[in-house]
Amino acid sequence: MSKLSRDFFSRGPEQVAYELVGRRLVRDYGDRQASGVVVETAAFRGIGGTTRNREGIQYEPGKIYVMPFRGKYFFNVTTAQTGEPTCVWVRELYAAEGVERTDVNGPAKLSKALGIGMDMDGKPVDGDELWFEGEGVPASQVAEVPREKADNCVGIYRLKL
Repeated sequence: MSKLSRDFFSRGPEQVAYELVGRRLVRDYGDRQASGVVVETAAFRGIGGTTRNREGIQYEPGKIYVMPFRGKYFFNVTTAQTGEPTCVWVRELYAAEGVERTDVNGPAKLSKALGIGMDMDGKPVDGDELWFEGEGVPASQVAEVPREKADNCVGIYRLKL
């Protein structure tokens, strides 16, 4: 399967979040790989109050934005255009290779299981360490679910299992 290019992420966060559902996220460690199918994503536009932890949301599209939160890390991918604070938060995977289901069924667990920490922040999402691949799923298999209470959450999308 071919990697999604950074051009894929040069669109609005809602469209990117919707179309990432059902694709495979792959983490390459050199001697082995771990992967899972994207089950849930959330689209964000704007950052609320500016903090050091939120500066990465303004990276150019297709960059990994790791948001630290209470000692844990949340994996996001920047979207739209450089300087525009938008991203997609990958919230859950269905384990496919090298990880257990219970290790990727939440955003902090997913980051921990795939070794996504601050050292990955700002790296390209189409690089040699981490990438998305494959085709999306038909629209009939994606559900929009109620949004977070965060003002800047503009959509949450979930694979119908």
